[in-house]
Amino acid sequence: MKANRTLLLLCALWLCGVAAAQTTWQTLSSGTTKNLRDVFFTSADTGYVVGEDSILLRTTDRGNTWTILNPVTNLAPGNLNDIWMWGSNGVIAPQYHGGDLKQTTNNGNTWSNQTGPGSLCFPDGVFFVNANEGYLFGTGCFNGAYVSRWNGSAWSNAELLYYGSTAQAGYLGIKGVAYSPASGRYVAVGDSGKIFSSADGFVTFDTVNVFSGENFTAVDYIGNNSFIAVNEGNSFNNVWISTDGGQSFVPDPNFVFTFYYPGFYDFEALPNGFAVAGGYKTTLGGGFLQIRFASTGWGSSSYEPVDQVVRGVFVVDSTLAFAVGDSGAIYRYSLPTTVQVQEMETVALDIYPNPVSSLGNIQLNAFRDKAVMIDVFDVTGKQVYGLRDERFTGVISVSAITSSPGIYILRLRDEAGTNAVARIVVSE
Repeated sequence: MKANRTLLLLCALWLCGVAAAQTTWQTLSSGTTKNLRDVFFTSADTGYVVGEDSILLRTTDRGNTWTILNPVTNLAPGNLNDIWMWGSNGVIAPQYHGGDLKQTTNNGNTWSNQTGPGSLCFPDGVFFVNANEGYLFGTGCFNGAYVSRWNGSAWSNAELLYYGSTAQAGYLGIKGVAYSPASGRYVAVGDSGKIFSSADGFVTFDTVNVFSGENFTAVDYIGNNSFIAVNEGNSFNNVWISTDGGQSFVPDPNFVFTFYYPGFYDFEALPNGFAVAGGYKTTLGGGFLQIRFASTGWGSSSYEPVDQVVRGVFVVDSTLAFAVGDSGAIYRYSLPTTVQVQEMETVALDIYPNPVSSLGNIQLNAFRDKAVMIDVFDVTGKQVYGLRDERFTGVISVSAITSSPGIYILRLRDEAGTNAVARIVVSE
């Protein structure tokens, strides 16, 4: 027990604890003036941004500098809507895929074609529960709101969730998908207030009755069997919440309104409730960012106007988030770290086997099927591995972490708010 307490104390001093929350978004230099549409980070250091005119950016230093990679060749109009990465592998959804998505296996250095569902010509985005389960969503070649499922090796025929049009939106499409590990249900949101709920990956689904004419743009799981969906309407009902696993939605009564009257284009959450919404502000023009804190929710000082309209957001953890938007805008939210020992809030993590062979697997059976965030650090404090998984398999290949024997520290956070650490000994 003494050894465990010592480990927890060292990890708390080294990895855990943040200063009191404050809203501050820093403008970063992207090196481009092209409009940016989405951002995704695989760790606190490494992130990717896609946008119009086939542009792809990458950072390996927490967003301080960005490298413009080779353009991702795709069909007209040549814009990239969304990106999802896991380690060195990833998928990009272009605005028009013409039968092919884009995939990489080498950290975005090169991209090849990945056959997609032929009937879903206009993807809005992709969402992955894990590497073996994902969803492509958007509008069909001849209109209609579609979702296609990834099974680890191929995309399924796209499921038609809705076919119709409205005066406000024209033909409807799907704009966001999310998953609750607590209920096992999936939620898809789309134009003209459409929300769909499913227990089997949209093979079958229910249409949720939402009395809203606004176009929903994003949805995410916030923990406690709850979802939040946002729309782009600059009204008093642009944030909706479900507390029953996605079976019904109502306007979020705790959302803090401001005189900026924002509309939101993206929303990203952690399973502990921390989240970021980004979009535009009606008054004065430009962009808008608003934070939902894990402990206090939507605070009265949690919003911030920015120069450019925000199109995409990504949350790394409760202390670090990024946003991208028009004219090459990239913003970073970060809290200064301080040494605050919180030993009682950190628990020792049981890992099997330990020591483990460099060719073996780490077993974390207690967290199987849960939403987790995992970071691994070497003895110098450098992060060598990061994982964000909506439904964790419970297994990590050591080769994905390192090829070098030694001692490593693993930190895990799950949907219940568990903050756990362990020492891993990797042998030959």
